[in-house]
Amino acid sequence: MEGLRAAGHRVFAFGTAQSALDSIGNTAIDAAFLSFRDPGLCRELQSRLKQQNNACQIALMTDRPSDEKDAQALEAGAREVLLRPFAAGRLEAVVERVTSSREKRTGRSVAGGADTLLGESPSMASVRRLIVQVASSPDTSILITGESGTGKELVARAVHAESQRASQPFLEINCAAIPENLLESELFGHEAGAFTDATRSRAGLFELADRGSLFLDEIGEMGHELQAKLLRVLDTRSVRRLAGHELKKLDVRILAATNRDLEAEVQDRRFRGDLFHRLNVVRVHLPPLRERRADIDLLARHFVTVFGRKFGREVHDPDDLLLARLRRYDWPGNVRELANSLERAVLLADGRPLQVDDFPMLLVAGPIRERARLSAKSGRGAFRYKLARLKSRDQRRAS
Repeated sequence: MEGLRAAGHRVFAFGTAQSALDSIGNTAIDAAFLSFRDPGLCRELQSRLKQQNNACQIALMTDRPSDEKDAQALEAGAREVLLRPFAAGRLEAVVERVTSSREKRTGRSVAGGADTLLGESPSMASVRRLIVQVASSPDTSILITGESGTGKELVARAVHAESQRASQPFLEINCAAIPENLLESELFGHEAGAFTDATRSRAGLFELADRGSLFLDEIGEMGHELQAKLLRVLDTRSVRRLAGHELKKLDVRILAATNRDLEAEVQDRRFRGDLFHRLNVVRVHLPPLRERRADIDLLARHFVTVFGRKFGREVHDPDDLLLARLRRYDWPGNVRELANSLERAVLLADGRPLQVDDFPMLLVAGPIRERARLSAKSGRGAFRYKLARLKSRDQRRAS
Protein backbone atom coordinates (compact mmCIF):
# COMPACT_ATOMS: atom_id res chain seq x y z
CA MET A 1 0.00 0.00 0.00
CA GLU A 2 2.79 2.42 0.89
CA GLY A 3 4.36 1.86 -2.53
CA LEU A 4 1.09 2.93 -4.19
CA ARG A 5 0.83 6.02 -2.00
CA ALA A 6 4.47 6.89 -2.68
CA ALA A 7 3.71 6.70 -6.41
CA GLY A 8 1.09 9.43 -5.93
CA HIS A 9 -2.07 7.27 -5.83
CA ARG A 10 -4.88 7.90 -3.36
CA VAL A 11 -5.47 4.57 -1.61
CA PHE A 12 -8.52 3.30 0.33
CA ALA A 13 -8.26 0.07 2.34
CA PHE A 14 -11.26 -1.88 3.73
CA GLY A 15 -11.50 -5.14 5.66
CA THR A 16 -14.69 -6.37 3.96
CA ALA A 17 -16.72 -5.77 0.82
CA GLN A 18 -19.56 -4.47 3.01
CA SER A 19 -17.37 -1.82 4.65
CA ALA A 20 -16.22 -0.73 1.18
CA LEU A 21 -19.85 -0.48 0.01
CA ASP A 22 -20.70 1.60 3.08
CA SER A 23 -17.74 3.94 2.71
CA ILE A 24 -16.96 4.69 -0.92
CA GLY A 25 -20.15 6.68 -1.53
CA ASN A 26 -19.95 8.31 -4.96
CA THR A 27 -16.15 8.16 -5.19
CA ALA A 28 -14.96 7.12 -8.66
CA ILE A 29 -12.31 4.41 -8.25
CA ASP A 30 -9.78 3.84 -11.04
CA ALA A 31 -8.41 0.43 -9.91
CA ALA A 32 -9.66 -2.01 -7.25
CA PHE A 33 -8.08 -5.12 -5.67
CA LEU A 34 -10.73 -7.39 -4.16
CA SER A 35 -10.86 -10.63 -2.18
CA PHE A 36 -13.74 -12.84 -3.29
CA ARG A 37 -14.67 -14.24 0.14
CA ASP A 38 -18.33 -13.23 -0.15
CA PRO A 39 -19.30 -13.69 -3.82
CA GLY A 40 -22.64 -11.88 -3.51
CA LEU A 41 -21.25 -8.76 -1.83
CA CYS A 42 -18.19 -8.80 -4.06
CA ARG A 43 -20.34 -8.79 -7.19
CA GLU A 44 -22.41 -5.95 -5.73
CA LEU A 45 -19.23 -3.99 -4.99
CA GLN A 46 -17.92 -4.59 -8.51
CA SER A 47 -21.24 -3.41 -9.94
CA ARG A 48 -21.07 -0.23 -7.82
CA LEU A 49 -17.50 0.47 -8.86
CA LYS A 50 -18.42 0.10 -12.53
CA GLN A 51 -21.51 2.31 -12.16
CA GLN A 52 -19.43 5.12 -10.70
CA ASN A 53 -16.55 4.70 -13.14
CA ASN A 54 -17.12 2.37 -16.08
CA ALA A 55 -13.35 2.43 -16.76
CA CYS A 56 -12.53 1.04 -13.30
CA GLN A 57 -10.10 -1.89 -13.60
CA ILE A 58 -10.66 -4.71 -11.10
CA ALA A 59 -8.29 -7.47 -9.97
CA LEU A 60 -9.11 -10.44 -7.74
CA MET A 61 -6.71 -11.27 -4.86
CA THR A 62 -6.69 -14.88 -3.64
CA ASP A 63 -4.59 -17.13 -1.37
CA ARG A 64 -5.10 -20.19 -3.59
CA PRO A 65 -6.37 -20.74 -7.13
CA SER A 66 -10.04 -21.65 -7.47
CA ASP A 67 -11.44 -22.17 -10.95
CA GLU A 68 -15.02 -21.56 -9.81
CA LYS A 69 -14.35 -18.38 -7.83
CA ASP A 70 -11.94 -17.06 -10.43
CA ALA A 71 -14.55 -17.59 -13.15
CA GLN A 72 -17.22 -15.84 -11.06
CA ALA A 73 -14.94 -12.88 -10.42
CA LEU A 74 -13.91 -12.55 -14.04
CA GLU A 75 -17.52 -12.86 -15.19
CA ALA A 76 -18.44 -10.07 -12.76
CA GLY A 77 -15.86 -7.78 -14.33
CA ALA A 78 -12.48 -8.54 -12.75
CA ARG A 79 -9.58 -8.02 -15.16
CA GLU A 80 -7.16 -10.57 -13.68
CA VAL A 81 -6.49 -12.86 -10.72
CA LEU A 82 -3.50 -12.25 -8.38
CA LEU A 83 -2.14 -15.03 -6.15
CA ARG A 84 -0.93 -13.98 -2.68
CA PRO A 85 1.67 -13.38 -1.30
CA PHE A 86 2.67 -10.75 -3.83
CA ALA A 87 6.23 -10.12 -4.91
CA ALA A 88 7.60 -6.69 -4.07
CA GLY A 89 6.22 -4.05 -6.43
CA ARG A 90 3.53 -6.40 -7.81
CA LEU A 91 0.55 -4.17 -6.95
CA GLU A 92 2.33 -1.09 -8.26
CA ALA A 93 3.05 -2.89 -11.55
CA VAL A 94 -0.58 -3.96 -11.91
CA VAL A 95 -1.85 -0.42 -11.23
CA GLU A 96 0.56 0.97 -13.82
CA ARG A 97 -0.55 -1.61 -16.38
CA VAL A 98 -4.30 -1.33 -15.85
CA THR A 99 -4.31 2.47 -15.76
CA SER A 100 -2.20 2.50 -18.93
CA SER A 101 -4.72 0.12 -20.53
CA ARG A 102 -7.55 2.36 -19.36
CA GLU A 103 -5.92 5.41 -20.92
CA LYS A 104 -5.58 3.62 -24.26
CA ARG A 105 -9.19 2.41 -24.15
CA THR A 106 -10.71 5.75 -23.09
CA GLY A 107 -8.33 7.96 -24.99
CA ARG A 108 -7.06 9.84 -21.93
CA SER A 109 -3.53 11.13 -21.50
CA VAL A 110 -2.75 11.46 -25.21
CA ALA A 111 0.79 12.71 -25.79
CA GLY A 112 1.46 16.21 -27.13
CA GLY A 113 1.51 17.51 -30.65
CA ALA A 114 4.03 17.74 -33.45
CA ASP A 115 6.79 19.01 -31.15
CA THR A 116 7.01 15.56 -29.55
CA LEU A 117 8.59 14.27 -32.79
CA LEU A 118 12.26 15.00 -32.17
CA GLY A 119 14.67 15.79 -34.95
CA GLU A 120 16.32 18.79 -36.58
CA SER A 121 16.77 17.21 -40.00
CA PRO A 122 14.86 18.73 -42.95
CA SER A 123 12.81 15.54 -43.32
CA MET A 124 11.51 15.68 -39.73
CA ALA A 125 10.83 19.42 -39.96
CA SER A 126 8.73 18.64 -43.04
CA VAL A 127 6.84 15.90 -41.17
CA ARG A 128 6.01 18.29 -38.30
CA ARG A 129 4.74 20.96 -40.69
CA LEU A 130 2.57 18.43 -42.51
CA ILE A 131 1.08 17.19 -39.20
CA VAL A 132 0.01 20.71 -38.25
CA GLN A 133 -1.50 21.25 -41.71
CA VAL A 134 -3.53 18.03 -41.85
CA ALA A 135 -4.65 18.30 -38.22
CA SER A 136 -6.59 21.45 -39.10
CA SER A 137 -8.98 19.32 -41.17
CA PRO A 138 -10.83 17.23 -38.54
CA ASP A 139 -12.30 14.61 -40.91
CA THR A 140 -9.52 13.90 -43.39
CA SER A 141 -8.23 10.32 -43.35
CA ILE A 142 -4.47 10.00 -42.98
CA LEU A 143 -2.14 7.17 -43.96
CA ILE A 144 1.13 7.03 -42.02
CA THR A 145 3.91 5.03 -43.65
CA GLY A 146 7.42 4.07 -42.66
CA GLU A 147 9.55 1.18 -41.49
CA SER A 148 8.93 -0.51 -38.16
CA GLY A 149 10.20 1.58 -35.26
CA THR A 150 10.14 4.97 -36.99
CA GLY A 151 7.39 6.42 -34.73
CA LYS A 152 4.13 6.04 -36.67
CA GLU A 153 2.04 5.92 -33.48
CA LEU A 154 3.63 9.19 -32.32
CA VAL A 155 2.53 10.80 -35.59
CA ALA A 156 -1.05 9.58 -35.11
CA ARG A 157 -1.13 10.93 -31.55
CA ALA A 158 0.38 14.22 -32.69
CA VAL A 159 -2.28 14.68 -35.40
CA HIS A 160 -5.00 14.06 -32.79
CA ALA A 161 -3.40 16.40 -30.24
CA GLU A 162 -3.07 19.23 -32.81
CA SER A 163 -6.67 18.87 -34.01
CA GLN A 164 -10.09 20.08 -32.85
CA ARG A 165 -10.64 16.55 -31.56
CA ALA A 166 -7.84 16.77 -28.97
CA SER A 167 -10.24 16.76 -25.99
CA GLN A 168 -12.08 13.69 -27.33
CA PRO A 169 -11.02 10.01 -27.28
CA PHE A 170 -7.94 8.74 -29.09
CA LEU A 171 -8.23 4.96 -29.47
CA GLU A 172 -5.83 2.57 -31.14
CA ILE A 173 -5.65 -1.05 -32.22
CA ASN A 174 -2.94 -3.14 -33.86
CA CYS A 175 -4.60 -5.03 -36.73
CA ALA A 176 -1.76 -7.59 -36.82
CA ALA A 177 -2.00 -8.50 -33.14
CA ILE A 178 -5.58 -9.80 -33.07
CA PRO A 179 -7.17 -12.70 -35.01
CA GLU A 180 -9.51 -11.55 -37.78
CA ASN A 181 -12.75 -12.70 -36.10
CA LEU A 182 -11.85 -10.95 -32.83
CA LEU A 183 -10.66 -7.85 -34.66
CA GLU A 184 -14.08 -7.45 -36.26
CA SER A 185 -15.76 -7.59 -32.86
CA GLU A 186 -13.22 -5.12 -31.40
CA LEU A 187 -13.88 -2.63 -34.18
CA PHE A 188 -17.62 -2.97 -34.73
CA GLY A 189 -18.82 -4.23 -31.35
CA HIS A 190 -21.51 -6.89 -30.99
CA GLU A 191 -24.93 -7.59 -29.57
CA ALA A 192 -25.59 -10.29 -27.00
CA GLY A 193 -25.71 -13.70 -28.68
CA ALA A 194 -23.69 -12.61 -31.72
CA PHE A 195 -21.34 -15.55 -31.05
CA THR A 196 -20.85 -18.22 -28.41
CA ASP A 197 -19.13 -16.08 -25.75
CA ALA A 198 -21.11 -12.90 -26.40
CA THR A 199 -23.13 -12.88 -23.18
CA ARG A 200 -23.72 -9.12 -23.27
CA SER A 201 -23.78 -6.29 -25.80
CA ARG A 202 -20.54 -4.40 -26.28
CA ALA A 203 -19.66 -1.21 -28.14
CA GLY A 204 -16.76 -1.42 -30.58
CA LEU A 205 -13.89 1.00 -31.05
CA PHE A 206 -15.68 2.91 -33.81
CA GLU A 207 -18.47 3.82 -31.38
CA LEU A 208 -16.13 4.47 -28.47
CA ALA A 209 -14.01 6.81 -30.60
CA ASP A 210 -17.02 8.90 -31.68
CA ARG A 211 -16.05 12.60 -31.94
CA GLY A 212 -12.41 11.57 -31.54
CA SER A 213 -9.80 9.63 -33.52
CA LEU A 214 -9.26 5.93 -34.20
CA PHE A 215 -5.76 4.74 -35.08
CA LEU A 216 -5.55 1.48 -37.06
CA ASP A 217 -1.95 0.31 -36.83
CA GLU A 218 -0.60 -2.29 -39.28
CA ILE A 219 -3.60 -1.78 -41.57
CA GLY A 220 -1.84 -3.81 -44.28
CA GLU A 221 -2.38 -6.98 -42.24
CA MET A 222 -6.18 -6.69 -42.36
CA GLY A 223 -7.99 -9.39 -44.34
CA HIS A 224 -10.05 -8.69 -47.47
CA GLU A 225 -13.45 -9.31 -45.86
CA LEU A 226 -12.76 -6.87 -43.05
CA GLN A 227 -11.29 -4.37 -45.51
CA ALA A 228 -14.63 -4.30 -47.30
CA LYS A 229 -16.48 -3.61 -44.03
CA LEU A 230 -14.02 -0.86 -43.11
CA LEU A 231 -14.55 0.74 -46.52
CA ARG A 232 -18.31 0.73 -45.91
CA VAL A 233 -17.81 2.53 -42.58
CA LEU A 234 -15.63 5.17 -44.24
CA ASP A 235 -18.14 5.66 -47.07
CA THR A 236 -21.30 5.82 -44.95
CA ARG A 237 -19.85 7.24 -41.72
CA SER A 238 -21.94 4.72 -39.83
CA VAL A 239 -21.45 1.37 -38.14
CA ARG A 240 -23.58 -1.65 -37.31
CA ARG A 241 -22.63 -4.03 -34.48
CA LEU A 242 -22.28 -7.75 -35.15
CA ALA A 243 -25.77 -9.31 -35.03
CA GLY A 244 -27.19 -5.80 -34.70
CA HIS A 245 -29.84 -4.04 -36.76
CA GLU A 246 -29.32 -0.39 -35.86
CA LEU A 247 -26.96 1.77 -37.93
CA LYS A 248 -25.13 4.23 -35.67
CA LYS A 249 -23.86 7.45 -37.23
CA LEU A 250 -20.21 8.21 -36.57
CA ASP A 251 -18.08 11.33 -36.29
CA VAL A 252 -14.56 9.91 -36.12
CA ARG A 253 -11.26 10.56 -37.88
CA ILE A 254 -9.47 7.44 -39.13
CA LEU A 255 -5.69 7.31 -38.98
CA ALA A 256 -4.01 4.23 -40.42
CA ALA A 257 -0.39 3.11 -40.44
CA THR A 258 1.62 0.46 -42.24
CA ASN A 259 5.21 -0.58 -42.88
CA ARG A 260 4.15 -2.29 -46.13
CA ASP A 261 4.19 -0.86 -49.64
CA LEU A 262 0.42 -0.65 -50.08
CA GLU A 263 0.64 0.36 -53.74
CA ALA A 264 2.45 -2.92 -54.42
CA GLU A 265 -0.08 -4.75 -52.25
CA VAL A 266 -2.89 -3.27 -54.36
CA GLN A 267 -1.13 -4.34 -57.58
CA ASP A 268 -0.79 -7.88 -56.19
CA ARG A 269 -4.48 -7.83 -55.10
CA ARG A 270 -3.58 -8.29 -51.44
CA PHE A 271 -5.09 -4.93 -50.48
CA ARG A 272 -8.23 -3.31 -51.86
CA GLY A 273 -7.49 -0.39 -54.18
CA ASP A 274 -10.67 1.47 -53.22
CA LEU A 275 -9.84 1.26 -49.50
CA PHE A 276 -6.26 2.35 -50.17
CA HIS A 277 -7.44 5.49 -51.96
CA ARG A 278 -9.99 6.16 -49.20
CA LEU A 279 -7.27 6.01 -46.53
CA ASN A 280 -4.53 7.70 -48.56
CA VAL A 281 -6.15 11.14 -48.70
CA VAL A 282 -3.05 12.57 -47.01
CA ARG A 283 0.10 10.53 -46.50
CA VAL A 284 2.69 11.21 -43.81
CA HIS A 285 5.89 9.27 -44.48
CA LEU A 286 8.50 8.79 -41.76
CA PRO A 287 12.06 8.31 -43.01
CA PRO A 288 14.21 5.55 -41.51
CA LEU A 289 16.79 6.67 -38.95
CA ARG A 290 19.70 5.83 -41.30
CA GLU A 291 18.40 8.53 -43.65
CA ARG A 292 18.47 11.19 -40.93
CA ARG A 293 21.68 10.40 -39.07
CA ALA A 294 22.03 14.06 -38.08
CA ASP A 295 19.17 13.51 -35.60
CA ILE A 296 20.91 10.66 -33.75
CA ASP A 297 22.90 12.94 -31.39
CA LEU A 298 19.72 14.75 -30.29
CA LEU A 299 17.77 11.52 -29.88
CA ALA A 300 20.59 9.81 -27.96
CA ARG A 301 20.91 12.69 -25.47
CA HIS A 302 17.12 12.76 -25.06
CA PHE A 303 16.84 9.03 -24.33
CA VAL A 304 19.80 9.09 -21.93
CA THR A 305 18.03 11.82 -19.92
CA VAL A 306 14.67 10.00 -20.02
CA PHE A 307 16.06 6.64 -18.88
CA GLY A 308 18.34 8.23 -16.30
CA ARG A 309 15.25 9.78 -14.72
CA LYS A 310 13.32 6.51 -15.03
CA PHE A 311 16.00 4.45 -13.25
CA GLY A 312 17.09 7.16 -10.82
CA ARG A 313 20.60 7.11 -12.33
CA GLU A 314 23.15 9.89 -12.60
CA VAL A 315 23.68 10.33 -16.34
CA HIS A 316 26.36 11.85 -18.55
CA ASP A 317 25.93 13.13 -22.09
CA PRO A 318 27.31 10.59 -24.60
CA ASP A 319 30.83 11.64 -25.63
CA ASP A 320 31.85 12.44 -29.22
CA LEU A 321 33.38 9.01 -29.85
CA LEU A 322 30.20 7.19 -28.83
CA LEU A 323 28.00 9.58 -30.80
CA ALA A 324 30.13 9.05 -33.89
CA ARG A 325 29.78 5.27 -33.58
CA LEU A 326 26.01 5.60 -33.05
CA ARG A 327 25.78 7.70 -36.23
CA ARG A 328 27.72 5.11 -38.24
CA TYR A 329 25.38 2.26 -37.28
CA ASP A 330 22.43 1.70 -39.66
CA TRP A 331 19.74 1.08 -36.97
CA PRO A 332 17.55 -1.45 -38.81
CA GLY A 333 15.04 -1.15 -35.94
CA ASN A 334 15.10 2.65 -36.27
CA VAL A 335 14.28 4.94 -33.32
CA ARG A 336 12.78 2.05 -31.33
CA GLU A 337 16.08 0.13 -31.54
CA LEU A 338 18.05 3.24 -30.55
CA ALA A 339 15.76 3.83 -27.54
CA ASN A 340 15.92 0.19 -26.42
CA SER A 341 19.71 0.13 -26.75
CA LEU A 342 20.09 3.29 -24.68
CA GLU A 343 17.64 2.04 -22.06
CA ARG A 344 19.75 -1.11 -21.61
CA ALA A 345 23.00 0.88 -21.55
CA VAL A 346 21.78 3.43 -18.97
CA LEU A 347 20.41 0.66 -16.74
CA LEU A 348 23.58 -1.44 -16.78
CA ALA A 349 26.04 1.48 -16.65
CA ASP A 350 24.74 2.29 -13.15
CA GLY A 351 25.71 5.96 -13.27
CA ARG A 352 29.07 5.79 -15.08
CA PRO A 353 29.58 7.44 -18.51
CA LEU A 354 28.38 5.30 -21.40
CA GLN A 355 30.96 3.57 -23.59
CA VAL A 356 30.94 1.89 -26.99
CA ASP A 357 31.26 -1.44 -25.15
CA ASP A 358 27.76 -0.87 -23.71
CA PHE A 359 26.30 -1.33 -27.22
CA PRO A 360 26.83 -4.90 -28.47
CA MET A 361 25.51 -4.10 -31.95
CA LEU A 362 28.28 -1.51 -32.43
CA LEU A 363 30.95 -4.04 -31.51
CA VAL A 364 29.56 -6.49 -34.08
CA ALA A 365 28.76 -3.95 -36.80
CA GLY A 366 32.26 -2.44 -36.83
CA PRO A 367 34.15 -5.66 -37.66
CA ILE A 368 31.47 -6.74 -40.15
CA ARG A 369 31.70 -3.43 -41.99
CA GLU A 370 35.52 -3.57 -41.97
CA ARG A 371 35.52 -7.15 -43.30
CA ALA A 372 33.12 -6.11 -46.06
CA ARG A 373 35.41 -3.20 -46.99
CA LEU A 374 38.49 -5.44 -47.05
CA SER A 375 36.62 -8.10 -49.01
CA ALA A 376 35.57 -5.55 -51.61
CA LYS A 377 39.13 -4.20 -51.73
CA SER A 378 40.65 -7.65 -52.13
CA GLY A 379 38.04 -8.46 -54.77
CA ARG A 380 39.04 -5.40 -56.78
CA GLY A 381 42.72 -6.35 -56.35
CA ALA A 382 42.07 -9.88 -57.55
CA PHE A 383 40.21 -8.53 -60.56
CA ARG A 384 43.08 -6.18 -61.43
CA TYR A 385 45.59 -9.05 -61.00
CA LYS A 386 43.55 -11.33 -63.28
CA LEU A 387 43.20 -8.56 -65.89
CA ALA A 388 46.98 -7.95 -65.83
CA ARG A 389 47.65 -11.67 -66.37
CA LEU A 390 45.28 -11.72 -69.35
CA LYS A 391 46.99 -8.67 -70.87
CA SER A 392 50.44 -10.26 -70.35
CA ARG A 393 49.31 -13.50 -72.01
CA ASP A 394 47.87 -11.62 -74.98
CA GLN A 395 51.11 -9.67 -75.38
CA ARG A 396 53.17 -12.90 -75.37
CA ARG A 397 50.91 -14.41 -78.04
CA ALA A 398 51.19 -11.29 -80.18
CA SER A 399 54.98 -11.42 -80.05
